Amino acid sequence: MERKKQVIALMEHLLTDSEKNPDKTVEEVLQEISCKLRKIYSDHPVDSQEG
Repeated sequence: MERKKQVIALMEHLLTDSEKNPDKTVEEVLQEISCKLRKIYSDHPVDSQEG
């Protein structure tokens, strides 16, 4: 459940950030998402109950 909250918070941050920084490239945004998701998933390993 904690991981789900972190992913939702990340998506909200990215939406806000994209409004503030419209010049960011797709590659920059994808790199940021990738790094942050990797950290979230390594801090909270996949659990059989949570998909």
